Amino acid sequence: TVTVADLEALATRGTSLKTGRKTAIEEYVLNYAALGLEPEKTNVYFQSSRPDIQRLAFTLGRRTNLSEFEAIYGFEGETNLAHVQAPLVQVGDIIHPQLDEFGGLRPIVVPVGIDQDPHLRLTRGIAGKTHWFNVKPRRKGGVTVSLSVQESNQGALGIVGGKVDADSRQALFQRISTALSPLGYADQIANHKHGTLEIPGASTDDIARIRMCLLALEREMGGMGLMPPCSTYHRFAVGLTGDKMSSSQPETTIFMDEAFSDLERKIKRSFSGGQPTIEEHRRLGGDCSKDVAFQYLQFFFERDDAALLEIKSEYESGRMLAGEMKQVCIDKAWEWLQGLAERRDMWSDRLDEFLAPDAL
Repeated sequence: TVTVADLEALATRGTSLKTGRKTAIEEYVLNYAALGLEPEKTNVYFQSSRPDIQRLAFTLGRRTNLSEFEAIYGFEGETNLAHVQAPLVQVGDIIHPQLDEFGGLRPIVVPVGIDQDPHLRLTRGIAGKTHWFNVKPRRKGGVTVSLSVQESNQGALGIVGGKVDADSRQALFQRISTALSPLGYADQIANHKHGTLEIPGASTDDIARIRMCLLALEREMGGMGLMPPCSTYHRFAVGLTGDKMSSSQPETTIFMDEAFSDLERKIKRSFSGGQPTIEEHRRLGGDCSKDVAFQYLQFFFERDDAALLEIKSEYESGRMLAGEMKQVCIDKAWEWLQGLAERRDMWSDRLDEFLAPDAL
């Protein structure tokens, strides 16, 4: 599932929905296709055309507050309300594949840069606040399940008139035991009054399986049953100048449709790990950890690990000069961009195959 954050772009950068759609399809989706995404395994949608996400964002918005947003995002009195709402829509983006109409309860993995970690933590926190059952390690070993009584679920969790109803609570714990029965825990210690179930025979490794069973039960009982998302964190590629890469600073990056003359100029001016003079470089060698041309070969343009090791050895020994390293990068980058351009042409009239029905 690939999100086009057109509502966020409108809220934060003033990009119209029409312009955002055009850019997304003609640049991002086209490049995704050229880079190897398969249409039968890809589902691209727009925030603006999926009302389920907006409704989910509105519902989950009751689980956070402006103070938390101010702490995470630095919002101030001048921040427009659309910008304030944008993170909640992103929470909906992350969570909504678990809705029944989009696949149902299942683990969600979100690939992000490390700068997005606060947003993933917010999403996990909001999902956790919806849970009716908390699952935590038991002090004496094992696992403890405890009820999370909220205003909206008191009746379902055996609270009647502000007090624990013994019959309702007993029936609830029977449902919990039944839900956990496939996991095979024979020893369960229930405390109906305090709303806890201790499972001495479980381990911390079992928490995920227990939680999944209880989230399914929560859904049966009328709750949201949302699994907090997982995330993978990806290293940022350094900019050509040795600083942060940014599309708003063209000299720091290589664009997918870069002309050869621009590509050549940028790489020749890129930050080098070579020594100040040829004599010093021959004697001391280059530093691949600082050399942007080598890093681009490593991350993007050279797929052969043996070839990379040979280039690294030649450069660090001083046999390969900084200019020669940059020329290798230029040649490989241009070869890669030409291949990409061919694949872009191949997919240019088939991009609808990647779009979800509500994005057409």
